[in-house]
Amino acid sequence: MSQRRVALITGAAAGLGASFAERFARDGYDLVLVDRQEQRLQESARDLAAKHGVAAHVVVQDLYDLAAVEKIYARTRQLGVNVDVLVNNAGFHLDKLFRDLPWPPIRDNMRLLLDVVVEMTHRFTPPMVERGWGRVINVASMSGFMPGGVRLATYTSAKAFLIPFSEALNLELEGTGVNVTAICPGFMRTDLFVNSGLEDVRDSVPWFLWLDPGRVADEAVRAASRGKPVHVSGLPNRLILAAAKVTPRALLRERTRILHRSARATNGTSNGGHDRAAGGPKAALVTGASAGIGASFAETLAREGYDVVLVARRREVLEQKAADLSRRFGVRTHVLVQDLSERGAPDAIVAACQQLGWPIDVVVNNAGYPVNELFLKMPWADVDAALQILVRSVAQLTHAFLPGMIARKWGRVINVASLAGFEPGSYRSTLYSSAKACVIAFSESVDAEVEPSGVRVTALCPGFTKTEWASKNNLASGSVPEMLSMESDDVARQGFEAARRGSAVTVVGTAPQRLISAVFRLGPRRTIGRLLSNKRRKMIASDTP
Repeated sequence: MSQRRVALITGAAAGLGASFAERFARDGYDLVLVDRQEQRLQESARDLAAKHGVAAHVVVQDLYDLAAVEKIYARTRQLGVNVDVLVNNAGFHLDKLFRDLPWPPIRDNMRLLLDVVVEMTHRFTPPMVERGWGRVINVASMSGFMPGGVRLATYTSAKAFLIPFSEALNLELEGTGVNVTAICPGFMRTDLFVNSGLEDVRDSVPWFLWLDPGRVADEAVRAASRGKPVHVSGLPNRLILAAAKVTPRALLRERTRILHRSARATNGTSNGGHDRAAGGPKAALVTGASAGIGASFAETLAREGYDVVLVARRREVLEQKAADLSRRFGVRTHVLVQDLSERGAPDAIVAACQQLGWPIDVVVNNAGYPVNELFLKMPWADVDAALQILVRSVAQLTHAFLPGMIARKWGRVINVASLAGFEPGSYRSTLYSSAKACVIAFSESVDAEVEPSGVRVTALCPGFTKTEWASKNNLASGSVPEMLSMESDDVARQGFEAARRGSAVTVVGTAPQRLISAVFRLGPRRTIGRLLSNKRRKMIASDTP
């Protein structure tokens, strides 16, 4: 085994990844450099080894490969190295409208920006814990704190995920000797803007906002050494973030309209928020429709005259619900028994709707997954299932049904997020809060793109809701005060009203819940994260570390 500490860096051939490699080599670390650009990677490894006298191992790997993480881990075993520092840096930006891209490149980009980071962290962190020392640096972005915008559906949403993910895992690892840090740079002088076709954005950015990647890497290493869960690079960016905290989110969304003026969808015009099918047949699809908010949405939509496709795993419950809706409201209903934790489920749902022949005017992405366990105690299969339900299926179903809505010049996609999407990461919220932050930014981005077509996408953000969800998440009985709880019927009704109005994000809840939302937004993240962690430890029944 190597006697030096070892840093593994993804996306190490150029840009920020190359700067991280230089910094760790200068500090005497041996390196494992991961990238798919073999020639540049080999040249970099030779230069770093000669300049700093360290070992620089090359792993040529395409991270789009579903087996990439296991291949990288196996290669480190073959090399006989223990990874002490993991830098999740690889990334790429898709410079096209979400609705104009086919699904495979969107799926691959989400994997690169989000799935690979989570899987690499899940694979390489446990050995660090066993050895009592380690650092994980996740390259997020300033955009992760901002609302989503045009041409940012996958990028901003992934970065929004990584910030609370890193905060939460850092809290879960306290006392182990392992720290997790999300580094949040703004605009950097790298090849990203040229490679992604973003020259128009690059040319519109004032000079004082540009950062050198070497400086970003240096700041990240120092932040990680101090155990900071989040670090924003550059004083101008920190000032911008401070101003953003007190700026209405709707106003912040205008920033991307300025940066991407020409990129929004232009076909069709909005028809003022009225149902395109008023007086005619109209249909809605609701996932997670067997209980809770999903069942309430199904009823709300049936009452409005929508035929309803109900999706969930429990056939008997769905069939009873469907029969009840048809009897009470005189609408057609159709049951689809699907487990959205399976990768093929969204395709099966789309195919079934096409066969059914009902034009889907409203999609409610509501299906959830109980994720209240410590991240590193979860088997990877459970982590992957959570990501599939909470993130991937939301994006895929949104992508699948948008074209029909745009063609008909009316439609609504309601993505059920949560107030938790606005909070910093905290104990046992590693996946849930992160996924909801991702859904909020994703919904804002797609909504900004499709608004002129008459289609709107809404992130619905309720607080605690009286459903079976509390027991599924092992919350102690009575742990949530009555004044902080809402009925699921109220959430669905208010959510649908907000979607009809065309709200990109809507917070529904009691007055105390709305106050909490403001505190999450304005307060210091690290302090709030600790307070939430202490509260969550008390709420979780039979909590064991």
